[in-house]
Amino acid sequence: NYQDMIRKIDKVNERLLSHDGYFPDKRMDVDGRADFRMNGHMEPGDWQRTEPDWEILSLEMSYRNRYFSVKTNKKGETTETRTENIATVSIDLAKEFAKNIIAEGKTKGFVEVYRYEVKEIKDGYLITFLDCEQDLHTFRYFFMISVIVSMGGLLAVFFLVWLFSNIVFKPVEESYRKQKQFITEASHELKTPLTIMDANVEVIEMENGDSSWTKSIHHQIARMSDLVKKMVDLSRVDEFDRMMDESDFSLSDAIYEVVQSYEAVAKTKGKRLQLELEEGVQYRGSEVSIRQAMGLLIDNSLKYSTANATIKIDLHVRGKKYYLQIENPCAYIGKGKKDEILERFYRLDASHNSETGGFGIGLAVVRSIVERHGGKIHAFSETGEDLKITIVL
Repeated sequence: NYQDMIRKIDKVNERLLSHDGYFPDKRMDVDGRADFRMNGHMEPGDWQRTEPDWEILSLEMSYRNRYFSVKTNKKGETTETRTENIATVSIDLAKEFAKNIIAEGKTKGFVEVYRYEVKEIKDGYLITFLDCEQDLHTFRYFFMISVIVSMGGLLAVFFLVWLFSNIVFKPVEESYRKQKQFITEASHELKTPLTIMDANVEVIEMENGDSSWTKSIHHQIARMSDLVKKMVDLSRVDEFDRMMDESDFSLSDAIYEVVQSYEAVAKTKGKRLQLELEEGVQYRGSEVSIRQAMGLLIDNSLKYSTANATIKIDLHVRGKKYYLQIENPCAYIGKGKKDEILERFYRLDASHNSETGGFGIGLAVVRSIVERHGGKIHAFSETGEDLKITIVL
């Protein structure tokens, strides 16, 4: 609307500039002869309108518009002023407007409520001013009404969405709550039979000796117990009403100690942990949860990195943000974002029976812990054969 208004105003100003700063009356008598007059008068029967439209409109422009014009020399000194078509602008004010415009070097714009345009003429400049007070008032009123109506509409939509979303999503919320409750309860219930099964196998081995079958049972029970433990951890993290035991602690020391505890595990797998961290970094949060997240990240890297890999762990601070990164080489996974690996039960190998024994829960637990601390976590691969997980706290 504003752009359309400016376009029309500039078109009128161009008309003024093309006729030396005023609107001519272009009329044609009955013989077709053109007659140009300034503020002239003819009887309606003595003339007829001609095309194009701008020629027709020019007959009324001098009555519709309030305008004035100023001519200056190259130095900006006024040589001629025409203010007979406006009552609120004096000759001195018109000269002041023109002087300021020439000094600024602009060719088009607004000065107060007057839209001006500058045209270079012989030995100087012609500046035309068009009174746009009514146009600007109309536009501002329209803008204000538009904003009010838009805000009213947004509020109405927000209220309706809020009202109906409570109704529509209540069954979904209830289903999600029951799902989490089921996982928690099932995880706890599975612990007992697994413990009994493991004890029974040990009794069988005591009586009959161990075999490949009993060893396989032990292995599967261990895997199942690990899955149950991680599901319990995940369900605990998901309990948003549960307050974390927050405290001030040394983030540097916590990460260092967790990495040290995995050094022996990494060595047995033929891999190496490379740690770079800033010393003396203090953080407020749940130290137990942060240590758990760090342990899960290292465990994940040890499982899925390539043979003889060097796993890089880095902690640094920028401003008020804490950056924790863990990077390791891996089998080809494709370049770009890999945030999907942070989802529950997601496996890059699309198999839940790989030699690594993972279930796709560990990184989901890490993400939940990070989000509970108001942080963000992202996974990225630069070459397609590496994986970098970045945590920002």
